[in-house]
Amino acid sequence: MMLFDGKQCNKLGEACQQLAGKRIDNGAGHVFAVPYPDTPIRFMLDDGSNTRGVEY
Repeated sequence: MMLFDGKQCNKLGEACQQLAGKRIDNGAGHVFAVPYPDTPIRFMLDDGSNTRGVEY
């Protein structure tokens, strides 16, 4: 699967930062270094058959 177009904003929804995309193989994981540890991260996810927005 491919995570791309990542973005994270501060608690006010401002000062958004772009996050680098990452290909993640099935069964694997990845830890992203993020600027705001207490706010959600939004990515587009392409799993090979579907593309959708996800939030972590």
